[in-house]
Amino acid sequence: MLDFLWSILGFVVVVLGTIFIHELGHYMTGRWVVGIPSADIKLVMTEFPQHVALCDDDEWVGPDEFERYSELYEGHDPEYEHLEVYIGAGELVQTLGVVAIAAVLVSLGLHSAAASIVLISLLMTGVYLAWDVSLAVYSGQPVGDYSALWLATPLAAVAVLVGFLIPHVVMYLWI
Repeated sequence: MLDFLWSILGFVVVVLGTIFIHELGHYMTGRWVVGIPSADIKLVMTEFPQHVALCDDDEWVGPDEFERYSELYEGHDPEYEHLEVYIGAGELVQTLGVVAIAAVLVSLGLHSAAASIVLISLLMTGVYLAWDVSLAVYSGQPVGDYSALWLATPLAAVAVLVGFLIPHVVMYLWI
């Protein structure tokens, strides 16, 4: 019974850690690449789905309010020169984090833990992609990273997906 509880706890830690790394990718890119001041951007990990919010006066706006969020983003990047990087950074930083953590675990001889982390990340993104595409088609507007990237530049959406899949699959097969 205790092993089962440790497994559940480990799964929850991996899922929450992966989400945190993903959202941190958006946040860091917003701060360091786009140049959004810290007072105008924050990580929101206590709501579902977790996201990076932008400040509109004294109110925080999440990407679920697509039009308003887009207007706030445009205030920091009027030419949209960093848009694809900002949107894609979550998946790409998640990939870097997961692959790096898995490599460390492999070097420590913890092959099954490394494989589990890579597999969980792959499955999470698969579910997220299906959710994103389904709701975007249903609502007629972007609801997640991939549909937002597709709206901005379909090639960027494909490039981010390939940039996510190849390192994950290669790492999983290597383990």
